[in-house]
Amino acid sequence: MLLIEEGKVKRIIKGKIKDYYARIEQDEIKLYKNIDMSILFAGSKFSTGIKKLVNKKDFNQWDSDDLVEHIVFLPEGLLPEEYTKEELEAMESVVVSEDGKTKAYYDGAGTVYILSDNIISVNKDSGLMFISFKSLKDITFNLLDTSISTNMGWMFCGCSNLLELDLSNFNTKNVTSMREMFNGCSNLIDLDVSKFDTTSVIDMYYMFKNCSSLKELNLSSFNTLKATNMDNMFANCKNLKKLDLSSFNTSKTTNMGGMFSGCSSLTELNLDSFDTSKVTTMAGMFSNCTSLTELNLNSFNIESVTNMDNMFSGCKSLTDLNLSSFNTESVTNMHSMFSGCSSLTDLNLSNFNTKNVKNMEAMFYGCTNLKQLDLSNFDTLNVTTIYAMFYGCQGLKLIDLRNADFTQIKTFGYMFYSFSTDATIIVKDQTSKEWMEARLNEQNKTATVVIA
Repeated sequence: MLLIEEGKVKRIIKGKIKDYYARIEQDEIKLYKNIDMSILFAGSKFSTGIKKLVNKKDFNQWDSDDLVEHIVFLPEGLLPEEYTKEELEAMESVVVSEDGKTKAYYDGAGTVYILSDNIISVNKDSGLMFISFKSLKDITFNLLDTSISTNMGWMFCGCSNLLELDLSNFNTKNVTSMREMFNGCSNLIDLDVSKFDTTSVIDMYYMFKNCSSLKELNLSSFNTLKATNMDNMFANCKNLKKLDLSSFNTSKTTNMGGMFSGCSSLTELNLDSFDTSKVTTMAGMFSNCTSLTELNLNSFNIESVTNMDNMFSGCKSLTDLNLSSFNTESVTNMHSMFSGCSSLTDLNLSNFNTKNVKNMEAMFYGCTNLKQLDLSNFDTLNVTTIYAMFYGCQGLKLIDLRNADFTQIKTFGYMFYSFSTDATIIVKDQTSKEWMEARLNEQNKTATVVIA
C-alpha cells in the first residue's frame, strides 16, 4: 500500500509509482513515455458517469448528486484498506477512462473509489469534473496527474459541503480556464492554492465566487499576465478579511465586473498595482463591500470603461471617495453607481466626463449623509433616465447642475423622493429651472432652484 502523509510518500511500492514519484520530485510532472497512464473521460462525462452509477438514473452535467460524500483515487491497483480486491470488484462500477482500464466503484454508503492498474491522469478537458456533488466532503487524489489539463472550469463548482481540499499535487501549468472552479464551495474554510501555476490562465470568471466561509486566500504565486476575465472572481467571499493582490498583473484584463462584490468583511483593499487600462466594465466591482472604510483608486486608468453600473453600491462604511482622477469619457452607464453609500460625506467627481452617459438612474440613491454634490461638469445631453437619482438624499443642501441639459430625459420619477426640504439646486437657465421645479412640485418638495 502507498502511504501518503501531508503530501509526502512515506512508503513507496515498486515499479511505475516509484518512477513516477521520483519524476514529481524533479518537478517534471507530465505524460511520460515509459509510464502507463490511464486518462479519465472528459470532466462532464466523468461526473455524469459517477452520478448515474450512484443514483441509478440518467444525469446531465449540471444535475446535483446528494449521495456521494467521499471520492478516493487509487492509482496502479492500490486498494482501500476497508476492502479486498474481490470485495471491491463485487461492487457496482462504471468505466471512467478512455482506455477502459479505470473504473469507479460505489460502496453504497457514500464513498466512490476510482481504481486503475495504471497511473491516473485527468482529461485535457477536466472542467465540470466534480460539479454539483453537493454532499461531497472530501476528495483523496493520491497522485492524480493533472499535467495535461487545459480546462479546470467548474471543476469543484457547487460542492457546497466540501470541508477540505488538498490540491498540493495539482499541476496547473497548462490550464487556460479556471472559470467558476470553486464557485459555491461555501463550506471550505481553508483553500491552499499557493502552488498553483496560473501563467497560462486566461479566464478567472467567478473563480472563488460564493466561497463564503474562506477567511484567507494566499494568491502570492498567481501570475495573471494572460488573464482577461476577472468578472465576479471573489464575489460573495463574505468572510475574507484581507486580500493581497500585489502580485496580480492585470494589464490584459478587460472585465472586472463584480470582482469584489459582497466581500463584506474586507475593511481595506490595496489595488495600487492594478493596471486597468484595458478594462471595459467595472459594473458592481465593489458593490456591497459593506466594511470598506477607505478606497484609493487614484492609480486606476478607466479610459476604456463603459459600464459603472452599481460600482460602489452598498459601500455603506465609506465616508469619502475621491474619484477626481477618473476619466469617464467612455462610460455610458452610471446606474446606481453610489446607491446605498449612506456614510459618504465627501464625494469628489470634479473631473467626471458624462457626455456619453445614458443612464443615471438611482445614481445617488440613499446617500443620506452627503451635504453637497458638485456636478457642475455633468453633461447630461445624452441621458435618458434619472429615475430616483437623488432618492433618500435627506442631508443634501446643495446640488450644482449648472451644465446639465434635461431635454432628452424620458424617465425621472421619484427623482426627489425622501429628499432634503431645504436644498438649493443650481441650474443653467430658465428652461432648466422650470423643468426642475416641476419635478420638485410633483413630489411636494420645497427646494430652491437658482440659475447659475
